Amino acid sequence: MNNTFDDDKFSMTNVSLISENEPSPRNLTHSPTALNTIGQSSNRRLSTMKADELAVAGTSLKSQESTIDHLKKENFNLKLHQYFLMERLNQMSPETCEKLNEENIKLKVGVQSLTAELKKYKDIILELNKGIDYLQSKQCPIPHGMTTEEKAEMDKLQKEAITSQEEHDKISLMMADLTAENVRLRTSIRVAKTTPPPTPATSPESEEMIELKRNFRQAKIKVEEQQRAIQILQQNQHKRPSYSNQSDLKSADRELKQLEGELRLERLQSDRAFGELQDKKIELQNTRNDLDRLKTQLHHRNADFDDLRNEYELLKKKASSNPSSDNQTNDLIKAVQELEEDNEELVAAIQSRDQDVAALEAEVEKLLSHLDEKGMDEPVKEKVFMLQEALQEREEVIQEREEEIDILKKELKTVTESHDEDIEAFEEHMAKAQAEFNEQRQLNQELVEELENTKKYCQDDLTKQYNDMIVSIRERDVRLASLQGNFEQQTDTMEREKDLLLEEIGELKDKLHEVFDALNRQEETVIELRKKVRSREESSFTSHSSEEYTSTMQRHVEELGEVQREMNEIRQENKSLQAGYLDMKRKYLSLRKQNNILTRLLDEHKKSAEKNEDHSVIDKANLLSKLNNELRREIEEKDRELDDEKRRGDSYEEAYEQAQNKTFELQKQLDRRDSMLTNSLIAHDKLKDEGNFMTNILYEQATGGGHPSIRRTPDYGMNPN
Repeated sequence: MNNTFDDDKFSMTNVSLISENEPSPRNLTHSPTALNTIGQSSNRRLSTMKADELAVAGTSLKSQESTIDHLKKENFNLKLHQYFLMERLNQMSPETCEKLNEENIKLKVGVQSLTAELKKYKDIILELNKGIDYLQSKQCPIPHGMTTEEKAEMDKLQKEAITSQEEHDKISLMMADLTAENVRLRTSIRVAKTTPPPTPATSPESEEMIELKRNFRQAKIKVEEQQRAIQILQQNQHKRPSYSNQSDLKSADRELKQLEGELRLERLQSDRAFGELQDKKIELQNTRNDLDRLKTQLHHRNADFDDLRNEYELLKKKASSNPSSDNQTNDLIKAVQELEEDNEELVAAIQSRDQDVAALEAEVEKLLSHLDEKGMDEPVKEKVFMLQEALQEREEVIQEREEEIDILKKELKTVTESHDEDIEAFEEHMAKAQAEFNEQRQLNQELVEELENTKKYCQDDLTKQYNDMIVSIRERDVRLASLQGNFEQQTDTMEREKDLLLEEIGELKDKLHEVFDALNRQEETVIELRKKVRSREESSFTSHSSEEYTSTMQRHVEELGEVQREMNEIRQENKSLQAGYLDMKRKYLSLRKQNNILTRLLDEHKKSAEKNEDHSVIDKANLLSKLNNELRREIEEKDRELDDEKRRGDSYEEAYEQAQNKTFELQKQLDRRDSMLTNSLIAHDKLKDEGNFMTNILYEQATGGGHPSIRRTPDYGMNPN
């Protein structure tokens, strides 16, 4: 609803003019003509009253009271006219009267709050006038001007006044935009009221519109109050140069500071009002969007109704030809009947609305005759004339709607023809789809046969590979066990030989010490020679044992080479098995893709068969899907078996690598021990040569010369015992 009597906010007696027991609605009805007439009259009154309010700051209290009394009288006359008209309109719409009574009560409360604020501003104006009179009464005998600080403060205040004026201009522009939007919303509401009556779901929208307009009116009041305060401050600033001839500079400074604080407060209030205006503008835009959305919803609802009616007619035709689809058609018939009932209700509401319009026309004619008899004022005649114009506009809108309905009926005929063509094309498409389904079914049978053949081939190949792998793994286990046992025996023999060689080296060292001791003792030369002969015999025995050791080492090396060759052969076999596994995996993936394609095709044909209700095709599709699922499960089991074999082969390969690493470490140990033995043999040969050399020297010293071979011959027959 629109706010028609905007001058209520300036009235201080509207609470007591109409009793609260009697119904006192604020506007005439939801009629847009009444809203326009009263809005124009209120705008004229606002323009006159704004001029009066601007002069309040400079006038006395008596003139203000006279203007207030004049406004009271005018408000009383308007209330009488409003009451006279509303008495007749309340008989037509009691529900709207209740809403208007509630809104009138809210307006009364708002008027009381506004009167309290107006009294507060009056008190402020009186205090300011008293302060100005007091300052003007005191005159300084010594003429003096303003100081530099006072001039700077005055310039600052003037700048702030200019900025506040600019902000006020901005706010006034925003107010103009909001009024324009309000006018546009009123026109849209007028157009919406010419449409069928809204459903209960749209009733919150009218309440939101009422709330928005109420907020808009409050914002307008705040802006006008800000304007009055700014004008008062400007008048006070024009009076400020008179302080140059006054004596009390301290009071002037205090007054300047007070005015500066008031200016800041007014600026903050104007900023707040500007923000509120922007918010209201956004809210108005939202309400306009909501109205557009409701219009589109109504249009879509009508289109849905027309579509359902067409479907209903088609289903009636199909039901006459196909009695099996009675259940679906009955549901659709019920839905269409409900929509027809809703449509009839809407038509009845439109007819009742037309009757209301006719009654309003009759009422307006009565009012015109009554006004002509009484000779009412010109504003009332203008209102009645505008009501007649609004009724004519509504009739024109109704004619336009009827023309639109005819156009929509023509469009419905074209749409039905296009639907018939679409149905024929759909039947042709279904025939083609059935032929394609038969072809795909043959292809599916061929693919199932191929899958069975590949399944048998894969099973045979997998069992053969599995048996071969088990045999090869057992052979490798036997070879590894034999190699491990031989290697342990060889390590034990090597340890024993090493201990013996160490013992012999210790004995040779002892014997060398004894040879050096024998140089000082020539008497024991023969015994020493016998010991040396014995040591040479033992050295010959050790050389013989070292030759056996080298032969055993060569034999072990040959065995290790054979083991290495066998391990390489096993590795090649493992690689060939892995290659076969990869080939099988590729085949499995290709089969799985084909299987997925088959399942997808089966699902599509099954859905199409369910739509066509072909039970034989559905049974065959279910059978094929069962076979396909069983084949998929078997393929997945084979895939798991292949994964197990792959893991087992990987474990065998890891065991082979570990054995190879162990053999490599043992080979290193053998090489290290071989080097140690060679070093010990070299040291043994050196000691032997040194022993021979020392024996020759000792023999020469003992015998006094001679050939060593001649001297060495008797030693072979000596008995050490």
